[in-house]
Amino acid sequence: MSGGRAPTRRWPRSNSADQGRPTGESRCCATGRPDRNSRQGVTAMRIFNRLEGVFLIALFTLALSALTAQLLSRYLLPVQFPWTEELARLTFTWIVFFGAAYAMRTGGLIAVTMLVDALPDRPRAAIAIAMHLSGAVFFAVVAWTGTTVAMKVANLPTIAMGVSSTWEYAAVPAASALMLVRSLAAIRSIWRDGLPRRGVETMI
Repeated sequence: MSGGRAPTRRWPRSNSADQGRPTGESRCCATGRPDRNSRQGVTAMRIFNRLEGVFLIALFTLALSALTAQLLSRYLLPVQFPWTEELARLTFTWIVFFGAAYAMRTGGLIAVTMLVDALPDRPRAAIAIAMHLSGAVFFAVVAWTGTTVAMKVANLPTIAMGVSSTWEYAAVPAASALMLVRSLAAIRSIWRDGLPRRGVETMI
């Protein structure tokens, strides 16, 4: 063909841009468009994770305010606040258990994986699934037992604030239920996508 431009072939674009996205966000259906359910699930998880961070910040702020009020009432103000110590203890209880759930999500829990990392991918994934499964059973037992105990002390008021003791005991089953859900989600992710060699989605 003289004087004409040679036809060019257009190849389909690679989806390598999706490699850094969270699990489920890079999933596409047969038409090449992102799966709507996957995108909605990722968006809901992001919103929940942000709410969890806001909740922890609010707990830290409340505990700091209670301790500050206690120091001011003890050394500077003529009025005493007897409820500050109890409020600080209550908020710190929630901070400890939900902080553990937050560390579980971000991969901040300690894990010795030297021997497991030396194994091939399938044995590594099998060990990780077994570990998360045993953790899920443990969290389920703690959540059930903690809920039973929290219900038993529902009519027992605290000494200083006079609120139900359930608010103090409820931190254990609530955080355990959250870690149970995350253990099951980790099992599903490892079963579907395998266990990555790097990143926060490791053994814990």
